[in-house]
Amino acid sequence: MISRGQAKIAVVSACAAAKRLPPPDWTSLTEKVDSVFSPTTRELPASALPGKWTASRTDADGVDIGATHSIGSPIQVYPLFENGFRAYRGQSVKDNHAESSQLYAEFAKVAEGNQYAWAYGKEAETAESIASVTQKNRMICTPYPLLMNAFNTVNLAAACILTSTEHARKIGIPEDRWIYALGGAGTRDSNDCTLGAA
Repeated sequence: MISRGQAKIAVVSACAAAKRLPPPDWTSLTEKVDSVFSPTTRELPASALPGKWTASRTDADGVDIGATHSIGSPIQVYPLFENGFRAYRGQSVKDNHAESSQLYAEFAKVAEGNQYAWAYGKEAETAESIASVTQKNRMICTPYPLLMNAFNTVNLAAACILTSTEHARKIGIPEDRWIYALGGAGTRDSNDCTLGAA
């Protein structure tokens, strides 16, 4: 829009306030959001949702393979990808877990000091605590214990104000405050997690 002269300033923004107001079409929460931090002994229900995040490939009899095995939600699919990629790289399960734990510990350290982070002010989890499966860090779906999972019930937001260099000069924004957006990308994955690259 800016490069075509349709606008002098544009705002790109996104937010998610799931803890307060889940987006439309999300599964209704059946328990308090904070319950994910408590150990559980209950049986967890299958989370593949027909028509959403399902492996919709059918076998010779026309049976949905993902539905048959209750595979289709991100918490089931990402571990499949992780284990496949680990095997592709020739990495052992132990080495992969250590590598992931270190990566998540680095994320936690950044969040500890970022006032906008969900975990701001909390002492950052260490690679060891993230790797250790305990009552407070239960295994969710191998290879991911709780602390290696995203919590989709946090409040998130981001925005970027864009303008041309000409307009930035005109309104007096100092050049040392400029950030150049050099590119961007978007994608939409298939809802069928069994489809790979062609």
